[in-house]
Amino acid sequence: MKRIACLIGAAYFLSSAAAAESLRVTEPLSITEQDWEFVAKKNGIVVSQRLHPDGFPIFRGVTTLDASPCALLAVMHDVPRHTEWMERCAESKTLKVESKYRRIVYNRTDLPWPAADRDTVTRSIVRVIKTASTIDLEFKAIPDVLDPIEDVVRMPRLEGRYQLRSTDRGTEVTYQVAAHPGGRIPGWLVNQIVRSMPIKTLSRLPEQEAKHHETYQSFREECQAWPATK
Repeated sequence: MKRIACLIGAAYFLSSAAAAESLRVTEPLSITEQDWEFVAKKNGIVVSQRLHPDGFPIFRGVTTLDASPCALLAVMHDVPRHTEWMERCAESKTLKVESKYRRIVYNRTDLPWPAADRDTVTRSIVRVIKTASTIDLEFKAIPDVLDPIEDVVRMPRLEGRYQLRSTDRGTEVTYQVAAHPGGRIPGWLVNQIVRSMPIKTLSRLPEQEAKHHETYQSFREECQAWPATK
């Protein structure tokens, strides 16, 4: 299988089989919660997790990157190129553009044997908190929008967000997500990937932006003029 995959698919590696069965995501995930448990740190990226009140893990990765919020959002909005930088992303495509702030996206995550590939259908929403300096990209699974695909397990629940916040040192990127993997994931696979996947993906994000910087110029200019949204 390919050794690439989608960042939003990374979250389900954090769910044990028992926790997956009881997952009930009912509220937006707060990026200001305390008591996170440290998991790993590399290349300036801090990975941590904590338990949701319903008993399943919530994943978070935090780093600071030398690019503007709009520049990083441009990379995230370039859905077909997600396979170039998101660890283990085998396929990514936009199913529908609802507005400049809202879209429906399909992602397939490639897993090593014996696990089956997982896929997700999510609605992503951009929320401009402060023009050009603080932007949230929220996403939540809407699995019934697309018929199941043979030999691929549809993730029934997933929600999370990126927050891109401009600081004196660059853009602070906070990525937080909780997910139901659908079915069971081997424990050894959880332990093997949970540390490396978010670090590899977030490390590649600024490289991808630099690689396609000129391509994204018009998007950056448009994004920088977006007013704060409700």
